[in-house]
Amino acid sequence: DYRKDYIIWSVEESLKHLKTDYLDLLLLHRPSPLMNPSEVAEAIIELQESGKIINFGLSNFTQSQINLISDKIPVKVNQIEFSLTAHEAMHDGTLDFMLSHGIKPMAWSPLGSVFREDTEQTRRIHKQLGTLLEKYNATEDQLLLAWILKHPSGIHPVIGTTNKERIANAVKAAAIDLDLEDWFTLLVACQGHKVP
Repeated sequence: DYRKDYIIWSVEESLKHLKTDYLDLLLLHRPSPLMNPSEVAEAIIELQESGKIINFGLSNFTQSQINLISDKIPVKVNQIEFSLTAHEAMHDGTLDFMLSHGIKPMAWSPLGSVFREDTEQTRRIHKQLGTLLEKYNATEDQLLLAWILKHPSGIHPVIGTTNKERIANAVKAAAIDLDLEDWFTLLVACQGHKVP
């Protein structure tokens, strides 16, 4: 529901539940075919002017949907699915579009299917990760996050955990700078063929 009153109400309810005065970032999650970009912009402007939100972004919006909104109000973030096993955004123009428009990508499910599935693809990835563990003094999940962080668009992985140890472990990925060759060997392991 992207009506102005509902967006404002939703933010105010979130502020109550979070016991805070403002949100650093508000994302509209998933586009609606019924959204009116002008009405969305009115809500966001009112929320920003009242100090209830600082930044505004989207989640899972296409390039044309981002354009609809950004014609009315600046979009700072778009959260998309992105990982080694779900890297279509590198090839379909999504990341190029965000990079050229100054929109920060956030990646949900940044570890992809590597630990959830046992397939020929994930076995190739685990094998390749195994060859890099000692070189980078890192865990497999850290290397997968480092792979994402290498992209020039400045992707922010959404790690999706509240476990303090897993959070601390994930933070260490930011210090890993994968060599170009290693970055591409992981991509090749995922694709099962050389990069064209």
